[in-house]
Amino acid sequence: MRIYQSSLTSTTLSLLEEKSPGSSVHVLRSYLVDGPGTLRIFAKRHKNVKSLALDSGTWSISQNTHKHHISGEIYGDFLEDYAKMFSFYFGFDPVHGDGGTEDSLENQLYLESRGLTPIPVIQNLSLEVDYYIKNKSKYPFVAIGSTRKKAMSDLVRCTNALYKEGVKVHWFGIGSLLKLASAPVWSSDCSSFAQWVKNGMLIFYDMNEDKEVALATREYSKRGKLNKDYIRTHPVFEEYSDWLFDNLRLNVEEVISNQGLKMLANSYYFFELENKINEIHQSKGFVFDVY
Repeated sequence: MRIYQSSLTSTTLSLLEEKSPGSSVHVLRSYLVDGPGTLRIFAKRHKNVKSLALDSGTWSISQNTHKHHISGEIYGDFLEDYAKMFSFYFGFDPVHGDGGTEDSLENQLYLESRGLTPIPVIQNLSLEVDYYIKNKSKYPFVAIGSTRKKAMSDLVRCTNALYKEGVKVHWFGIGSLLKLASAPVWSSDCSSFAQWVKNGMLIFYDMNEDKEVALATREYSKRGKLNKDYIRTHPVFEEYSDWLFDNLRLNVEEVISNQGLKMLANSYYFFELENKINEIHQSKGFVFDVY
């Protein structure tokens, strides 16, 4: 399976090329968020980008986190000029959750009428999964919106049903090892590693506790409380320090004080996580024609 790293910048990709030349990643860019950053990735032509996907950015619209002038028509205009730069691109789904089916499908058909081939985004599992199974020859690849992760049992059940019919599935907004290993999901995306960096956090897998842990690089929170996950006193500090040096030739102290290196460290973690999940998937017999 593929983990598409959202919010990854050209600067981080250059650092990854320098510190870990053999590593390559899948990147998801948002049409609405940081357009100049996407163009920089185009211009740089990073050799460590396995594939580049595009999201319409409608989640930001639904959360009112960005000022925007965007519609299915405007998104279509952009795709007519730049679709060829992406391995694939997702549909325009402005309404998230169970009530989003009509808008998502209407925009899907509109973009198709312009000769475009967006990956449809399922919002209502009860209404849409059977539809896409019946139309699997037209839609061999679908995505499931991030609001569906609130009910993982339903998400896993529907992903299994689509997989059995030969339909590849992308999960929006999921980057957890346990969740991604639980179903034959072909791809997912995760921007949380970048959000953690904004909050001074690093991600690592605690082998003793068998779970992912967030490591705080600030001793105190913004409210002045002691961070219980402070990296220098965390049980995995030595293990994390060794992992950083062995894989990226970085000293943990320089990472703690540098936002760009935090982004690099978290990005590399997800590169390793993708490989680990593929091993688990293969052990479970999940097979795809393309990885």
